[in-house]
Amino acid sequence: MTIGGWITFSLSVGAFTALFVWCIYMVITAKKNPDDKMVGFSDINSEMDMKIEREDTRVR
Repeated sequence: MTIGGWITFSLSVGAFTALFVWCIYMVITAKKNPDDKMVGFSDINSEMDMKIEREDTRVR
């Protein structure tokens, strides 16, 4: 590989690695809001069911 190829390769790998490390750092150091609630699939489905039931009652 030529010198230009090695430079391009190094810059590409270095930029990707830096972005990956920055993303991991941001996730690990993120401050959690105690008011936030984790939502699972059952919560989402029950909210959707309640919305459908409300729309059904309006139609009738």
